[in-house]
Amino acid sequence: PQASAAEAAATESSPPAGQDPGDARAELGLIARMHTALQQAKPKSVLALCVEHERRWPHGTFAQERQGLRAVAACRVGAVGAGALARAFLVSYPRGPLAARVRDACGAAP
Repeated sequence: PQASAAEAAATESSPPAGQDPGDARAELGLIARMHTALQQAKPKSVLALCVEHERRWPHGTFAQERQGLRAVAACRVGAVGAGALARAFLVSYPRGPLAARVRDACGAAP
């Protein structure tokens, strides 16, 4: 299986200064759970995990990934504001690793 963007980033970077490496592993573990839930067609679980991630790591290493996964999951459940989440993500990260997935899930233009 191919590594997710989160896993690839984790191997290429170290935790921000002052962040416990165990905490970085916990953050990555939560991102991995989001990817698994999305693969299992459980977008509501992804949204709940995004809330937990934002609470624990509002400016974490994987905040971009959280925002992209949140947009994809919101679009899949037809949540109010899903299009706005997708557009905001694509404006901030038009060439990010999740941009194509957000466009596919949400039908959003760059």
